[in-house]
Amino acid sequence: MGIPVFNSDDHAKLFYIQKEEDLSELREFFGSGVFKEGMVDKKALASIVFNDKSALARLNSIIHPWVKKQFVNWSALQKSDFVIREAAILIESNSYLDCQSIIHVSAPKELRIMRTQKRNSWTRAEVLARMDKQLSEEERLKYCDFEILNDDQLMVIPQIEGVLCQLRKK
Repeated sequence: MGIPVFNSDDHAKLFYIQKEEDLSELREFFGSGVFKEGMVDKKALASIVFNDKSALARLNSIIHPWVKKQFVNWSALQKSDFVIREAAILIESNSYLDCQSIIHVSAPKELRIMRTQKRNSWTRAEVLARMDKQLSEEERLKYCDFEILNDDQLMVIPQIEGVLCQLRKK
């Protein structure tokens, strides 16, 4: 709809493909076992962080500031009245603090699991391990100004248009 969208997850993935010397903080904390042929072995890293809360917190403390810097640089280049910052863990990463409004796109849990399995070729257990590290829908909604239901039943575009209309009035 002509509004620039910054996908935080896509930018977080770019973090992992930097030159190895730019990932020194990652190597320093997690060791060389999370590297394979000079690249981050995301499966090895995931097996650590999704089984150790403090390791996940440390990884987030490395990645989130980097993604925030990417967002600031990207948004400065946009020529729009507003931009959208898409993030699966907007609240958990405290990225919501930089936002003027928060839109939550929700779907039933089983549908989210199925979509994530299909998109990432993950097992159900892998999806649930990641979901368990995120806020519940109920908790997340406490931070949100708008909700869009993407359940394959309601039409999504009219919901988006309604939210955008309200945002433009602000």
